[in-house]
Amino acid sequence: GNGVTVVAGVSGTDLIIDINGYFPAAFVNVNEQLALVGSYNASCIICAANFSSAKDSSGIWGVENAAGSSVSGVQGSVGNLSFVGPFTHGSQGVTGINTFSGTLGIAMDRAVVGVLLDSAGVDLAEGWAGKSGASATAFYGIEGILVSTSASVNAAGVWGVDIGGPVVPALIRAAVRGDSKNSAGVIGVSQAKGVSGTLVDTAGAFLAEGEVGYCCNSGPWGLFAFGDIGASGTKPFVEVHPTDPDKLIRYVALEGPEAGTYFRGTAETRGGTAVIPVPESFRLVTDSDGLTVQLTPVGAPASMYVVRQDLNEIVVHSSRDVRFHYMVNGVRATFKDWQVVMEGGYMPESATQTLPGYFSEEQKRRLIANGTYNADGTVNMQTARRLGWDKIWEARVEADKALAHVNAAVSSDRSNK
Repeated sequence: GNGVTVVAGVSGTDLIIDINGYFPAAFVNVNEQLALVGSYNASCIICAANFSSAKDSSGIWGVENAAGSSVSGVQGSVGNLSFVGPFTHGSQGVTGINTFSGTLGIAMDRAVVGVLLDSAGVDLAEGWAGKSGASATAFYGIEGILVSTSASVNAAGVWGVDIGGPVVPALIRAAVRGDSKNSAGVIGVSQAKGVSGTLVDTAGAFLAEGEVGYCCNSGPWGLFAFGDIGASGTKPFVEVHPTDPDKLIRYVALEGPEAGTYFRGTAETRGGTAVIPVPESFRLVTDSDGLTVQLTPVGAPASMYVVRQDLNEIVVHSSRDVRFHYMVNGVRATFKDWQVVMEGGYMPESATQTLPGYFSEEQKRRLIANGTYNADGTVNMQTARRLGWDKIWEARVEADKALAHVNAAVSSDRSNK
């Protein structure tokens, strides 16, 4: 029965058994092409009966065989760690097929582990299904880690692809990437924040945050930013056409060199004078300096001027009583020192990035004319060296290598365990 039974004739006798053997070059079962190695447990030497495991060990350890699958079609209850199939060159470490759960892993930490290696055995990427973080309060259903920095384009810690297959454009590597040709690349559904992106500095201090699908701050909002919103293009809104279902109306937001505020309306002078009260909402957000007032007589000409203006009221005098339109402009108090021209131009993501297609034709012409890109769309490296962009890109690469070294060390430590 592929086992050895030892019976001690005296009750309470201590018994020590050493089992010596060897593993052949390949674990191949002629019928099932299945590789199983007995597991380790703190309380017993070999517990193959229930495939239990503990202490960073594995219930089932698979090595790639001729079928291209280390573990296939295993049924039953697996202990603390489930299926680990390393060193698979060009195929999968574990194949699980089941009506409800193809591969089941249960553990206090790292239930299912997948490690991608190159031909030299160098760790490229890792995936964890069911993992606890550094602290007891951090838990991850899925964690993907890019260990190697060799692939700077299209690499991702977690990659999701729909039935249409991956899209063509080459993008910078990312922690999470979703590809879809006919649907959404990434969908976030929540009653608070659908998708949230936070920008921090090297010390972890908050710089900006953007929410896609946001409930709060007098929402709901399709898009909300904690901080400024920037765009290389226009900022239009789209309105339904009232008579033609095949058309839409697009108006572009007014742009200028300041964070402007305004209110407008219609009034009438009596006895040559009119007082325009300033709305409280305007007063609360507008700086007291920089107010301007425009006056337009209606129906007949009149000489009009502003007698006094502040954040409480606007006093207007006219040569005769007349109905008139007015517009009062100001500057947002919290952004009154807005700088229009600033240091730091448009720096490409890397030396290999080509001129992006989302720029307008005039923007492309300017980026070529100012020396950011060459006429063929490649990065102008003379400009990059002059402005120090090449040093920034090199520093990023070195930082990535340092992180990769740390990740590799951590991975090696986990493998040794």
